[in-house]
Amino acid sequence: MKTNLIAPPRLFSLVTMPEIDQDKQKISDDIRWVEFVHEMSRLELADLPDTKINLDLLLEEQFDPTIRALIYTGISRYYKGLGNLQKTANALGHAYSLIKDIPSSDAHAYISMEMAILLSITGNIEFSQVLLENIPSLTHSETMQKYAHFRHLENLMRLGQTNIISDLESSLRYFRESNDPTAVANHLKAIGNAYRRQQDFTTAMQYYVSGIETALTHNFTHIATSIEHDIAMLYHHMGKSEEALAKLTEVAASSANYYVQCIALSNVGFIELKTGNQDKALNNFTKALTLATENGTYHRITGLSYYMGLIHDDLGNLELSGFFHEQGFKAAMNMVENHFPCVGDTLRAIKGYHNFYEKHSHLRLFDNSSESLDWEKLINKSLHEAKDLFQGALLEVAIEKYGSKRNAAKRLGLSERSIFTVLDRVKSAEQDESFNLIQKFIHAHKNLSWKTMNQEFEIEFIDRVYGQSDRNIKQLALRLDISYSSAAAKIKALRKSKGA
Repeated sequence: MKTNLIAPPRLFSLVTMPEIDQDKQKISDDIRWVEFVHEMSRLELADLPDTKINLDLLLEEQFDPTIRALIYTGISRYYKGLGNLQKTANALGHAYSLIKDIPSSDAHAYISMEMAILLSITGNIEFSQVLLENIPSLTHSETMQKYAHFRHLENLMRLGQTNIISDLESSLRYFRESNDPTAVANHLKAIGNAYRRQQDFTTAMQYYVSGIETALTHNFTHIATSIEHDIAMLYHHMGKSEEALAKLTEVAASSANYYVQCIALSNVGFIELKTGNQDKALNNFTKALTLATENGTYHRITGLSYYMGLIHDDLGNLELSGFFHEQGFKAAMNMVENHFPCVGDTLRAIKGYHNFYEKHSHLRLFDNSSESLDWEKLINKSLHEAKDLFQGALLEVAIEKYGSKRNAAKRLGLSERSIFTVLDRVKSAEQDESFNLIQKFIHAHKNLSWKTMNQEFEIEFIDRVYGQSDRNIKQLALRLDISYSSAAAKIKALRKSKGA
C-alpha cells in the first residue's frame, strides 16, 4: 500500500540526522518527553519498553523505522518546548525521512500533525491546513482525527473565522470525557483566544483562568505560562497597557521557553512602540532578536529586524537601519525559499528593505560590506561563467516556486524547449559563495521576464567589473573573456541604461 503522506515543505525535508548526544539526558527528564511517552501508550502508537527513561538505550534497541520516527517526534517535542524551532523542524524532518516510503500508519498521521502544529506556530497556516486535512486518510484513530480537527479549528481562528466556538467546545467535551488534561488545557486556552477575538473579554478571562488551573493541577507549567501570555495580550486589547506590559515582562522572566520569551519581549516592544517609547521598544526588540537568532526561533527574525530598521531610520541611524533591513530581507527570503507564504512580517521585511533604499537613494542597494565581498567573488569570473551561474540559479528558483519546468518556462516567458536547452547548458556550473547573492538579486527583480532579468543582471555585473577595471574597456574585455568590440558594445548599452 502506497503512503498517502503529503511531502512537507522544504523546512522539514532538507535536514540531516539531528545531533542530540548532549541533550539525551535532558530530554529523558523533560516533562514533554514524559507526556509524549504517555501519549504513545494512550494512542497505541508504540509500546515503549522500560528503557524509555533512557533515550540513549531506547535509540540503540529500537530498529523499526516507524518506532524510531516516533522517538524523534518525541525529541522534537523537547526542542519545541525549549523554543528552538529549527531543531524541532530538524527532528521532525528526520522522523519524516524514516517513514516517507513505507505504507500509511497512525505514525504518519501523528508526525503530520506535529509538523502542522509547528507550521501553525511559525505562520505557515495554509500548508498546516493541508497536512491536517490529510490526516483522516492516514489513520482510523478517532482520537487522532479529533486532535487534527482541533488544530484545524485553531487555524481557522488564526485566519479570522469567528464562528468556531461551538465546535471548539464540542471538541473540549470529547477530550474531557477521554481524560486528556493536556488537550483540555490547550482547548481552554484556544476558546479563551476565540472569545478575545470576539471582544468578549470577560468570558475569555474565565477560560484562561480555567486553563491555567487545569495546567497547574497536572504540573504543565509551560502551558500555564503560555496562557499567562495570552492574558497579557487580553489586557492590551482591553486598553490596559500597564497591566499588559507588567504581565508580559513577568512571562519573559519566568518562561524556560526561548520562543515564549521572544514573543513576550516582542510584544512588549510593540506596545512600547505604539505608545511612542522608541528607546524602550528598541531595547526589547534587541533582546527578542538576540533570543531568536541564538535559539532557532527563525520566523521572528523578519518582523523584529523590520521594526528595528524602522526605528533606527526614524532616529537617523541610517547605517544601523540598513543593516537591520538587510537582515530582515535575508530572513524573509529564507522563509519564502522554505515554502512559507510571503505575507505578514515576511512581506513587510521585503518591502521595508526596498522602501529603505528607495527613500535613501544615495545608498546603493548592494553596497554593504558583506554584499560587496560577495560581488567581488562573483566579478572575478568570466561573463560566461557568471551568466551560467545566474541562469542556473534563476531556473532553480523558478522551478521550485512554480512546481514544474513547464510552469517555470511559462512564467518566465520561455519556450519549453528553451528551458531544457538552458538547463542542459548550465548543469556543469557549480554554485559557490555567490549563490546567495544571486538569489537575492533574483528575488529583488522577481516580477521581470527571463530576458529582462538577464539583461538587468548583465548590466549590474558589467558595471561592477568595469569599475574594478579602472573604467578601461581593454581590461574589461580581458576580465570578461570577450572581444574588445563586444566589451565596447556592452559599455555602450550600460551607459544607455543609466541614461548617460
